[in-house]
Amino acid sequence: MKNEIITIHRNEADKIAEGYFIKMCGFDRDENKFKSMLQDGYGIREKLSDDLSVRAIISSFDKEIIWGKTVDINGVKFECNAFEQIDRENIKELFVYILTAGNFDLPGASMLEMVYADAWGTAYVDAGRDILRSRLSTREPFVSDSFGPGYYGMDVPQVKNFFRVLDSKKIDVKLLDSGLMVPVKSIAGLFVSVKDPSQLPGNDCSSCLANEKGCYFCRMKNKK
Repeated sequence: MKNEIITIHRNEADKIAEGYFIKMCGFDRDENKFKSMLQDGYGIREKLSDDLSVRAIISSFDKEIIWGKTVDINGVKFECNAFEQIDRENIKELFVYILTAGNFDLPGASMLEMVYADAWGTAYVDAGRDILRSRLSTREPFVSDSFGPGYYGMDVPQVKNFFRVLDSKKIDVKLLDSGLMVPVKSIAGLFVSVKDPSQLPGNDCSSCLANEKGCYFCRMKNKK
């Protein structure tokens, strides 16, 4: 697959996104006030419903592009310490992607409403990534968690390399000179399919070879 567009419909992402949203906001507690706040959160999601469109663009490559901690796609190099933990002979395929959940701005909203909207955006991005990995798993049974800028030792500035490899315009995502993706609720990453999943690094801090300065950006830490 090369620059293939993947569309994830809302009815497929809703339940997974709800789980992320509830955990992110701390609404998994029994007190009535949290149940009421959760209902308010659902109300904000309905205001955003027209903009809930999760899409990804993805290309696949064979293992010839990876050596040690470097993935080299036609001269565009991705450096990630965790790649060294995967035996090259165990790799079957690599998938490079950019994914967006669309626009989650609410003009004229209160501060609390904007917080909820932002949380929903993050929740749908994470849900989209989970679903994308699941879809790849129907093709290749053992697919890694996502490597990408800000976690598993890949520096955040490497996000620009994904835009050099993929045609992001096809899903209406652009990269600003500052390194910020627009829409903001967009991500970039790389999955690896392998023959033996036991060699894949875990998705916890003890398995991470990243510089601790990147911990703030890491979704693994923020999922806990």
